[in-house]
Amino acid sequence: MNNQQRIKVSVYSYNPNDLIGSGYRSQVFKGQNDINGEVVAIKVCDHSKIQHEIEKQLLQQEIIALQVLDSINIVKMHFYTQNTNFTFIITEYCNQGDLADLLVKRACIPENEAILIFYQILNGFKDQISKGVIHRDLKPSNILINKGIFKIADYGFSKMVYSKNERVQYNVGTTLYMPPKALTENKYSEKSDVWSLGVMFYQILNGNVPWQAGTEQEFIKVITTTPIHFSKSINISSAAKDLIDKCLQLEENKRYNCNQLLEHELFKQVQVRPSRKSIQLLVNNYQIGDLEKRAKTSNSQERSNLSFQSCRNSKAIRQEFINYGDAVNNILNLLKLILRIAKIVDHFDFLIEGGLKEKLLYFTIKHAIFKSKQLLTILNQNHSTIDQSKKNDLINQSTFMYDTFRISFQKLWDSIHRNETLCNAILKDTKFAAVFDQSELEFNSHYILMLPILRNSIISLQNQLNLKLNNVREHDQLDGAEEGGILVLKYLVIYLEICMYIVEHFKTSIFYLNQFNLKLVVEEKPTNLTKKQFLQICQRINSLMLKYVD
Repeated sequence: MNNQQRIKVSVYSYNPNDLIGSGYRSQVFKGQNDINGEVVAIKVCDHSKIQHEIEKQLLQQEIIALQVLDSINIVKMHFYTQNTNFTFIITEYCNQGDLADLLVKRACIPENEAILIFYQILNGFKDQISKGVIHRDLKPSNILINKGIFKIADYGFSKMVYSKNERVQYNVGTTLYMPPKALTENKYSEKSDVWSLGVMFYQILNGNVPWQAGTEQEFIKVITTTPIHFSKSINISSAAKDLIDKCLQLEENKRYNCNQLLEHELFKQVQVRPSRKSIQLLVNNYQIGDLEKRAKTSNSQERSNLSFQSCRNSKAIRQEFINYGDAVNNILNLLKLILRIAKIVDHFDFLIEGGLKEKLLYFTIKHAIFKSKQLLTILNQNHSTIDQSKKNDLINQSTFMYDTFRISFQKLWDSIHRNETLCNAILKDTKFAAVFDQSELEFNSHYILMLPILRNSIISLQNQLNLKLNNVREHDQLDGAEEGGILVLKYLVIYLEICMYIVEHFKTSIFYLNQFNLKLVVEEKPTNLTKKQFLQICQRINSLMLKYVD
């Protein structure tokens, strides 16, 4: 590597090409200590992107938290420095991804191993709480793995419990992992982090989160009224269920604290064997091995990133998910629909208010990246229900789709960041800002957050067309922009129906998308569109919105 390309930060340096993660206000690079050669992660926070006092406060709280924390199960900060334009935070480099990656590969994890993983997270949490820090965004993607050790990371939303001059009056975190008080009152404590830990432990064991909903309001209702359900097809002990129940008590005074969790009967079987550089944990003589080796030797089901995999027995999986040929065709037709939507939306200026166009493109193109990756994974496995004579052609189509959407996404990402006014307008939507990243990991939360954007796009476009077509007769010929608007409205309505179905049936949806007649939709030949067809679409919208709960 050319040393002249490297950017120096004290005794550390990084190459701008070695980007390993990014968000709106910061980028993370793989770097090194130039004295001893140690590989590190370097987070570069751009001060020009920090517009509000709250954002400045959060950055300082992150640094304060990392300065006081010292646990083998928390990502260690080596150094930080600030100048007029940037803050640099240098931490240890974790070489094995995160817990979210692991769950994508393995769907859910057997209890013995899950206990060892969760015990490590709790060990880091214990140090965090003892130092007066609450994390406020504990979730699998913020649990990094380095040499088989699980570490809590990303204290960007953290707060010092005993800070005298701070009053938490803003909402932070990830909805699926947030307790009722955080969602409704913006109140956070050790017990709000415990709730997040309970959701995460449930997800490790079951492969999905305990509750999901289409909107935040609906989600609040669900978590406050719906009991936790454990699948009968997954072997979970009564002790593990009890620990989860203690984490997810609605009333904070009934919810366990960190010390109570560590003293729970589930962990009485854990043996801790500390060594100079690491720790060994055993449960019933089961030990976590090197995850890197496990990944290389795991079977095809563990390697697969298909979101519908679960810990059901293989017989049940074979019976329910029988036709991968259908799944392949469904995904291909869905990708063609998304491509049509993206092209028309990008060509016409229908949805310009508040960056709605860019938000819609962001969600749809990301959806296409998720599905094209999933399609390639399916095709690279030996499924008897896939026509083998067409397999090479299907792989070529899928690869082309994946590359096309990745290029489109990068262009969108760059264009948003080049336009500061647009970028600021988009990121005023705090929910959108929380998911605005370049990750290619698929979660149901993507579709949950996408539904309001789709709904708003449909309503906005419908209103614009109503105005444009106000004095037009039902069978009059329309101009190109009006026809384009009606066509994309038609596609968006179908797409909203599909995404609502995906939210409800996230794990199995690819097998049943043929109910939406996607093949007919994407193969339909162009025809002249009229106001009459627009009015028919409006009737369908009215019916659809009755099913959609905002």
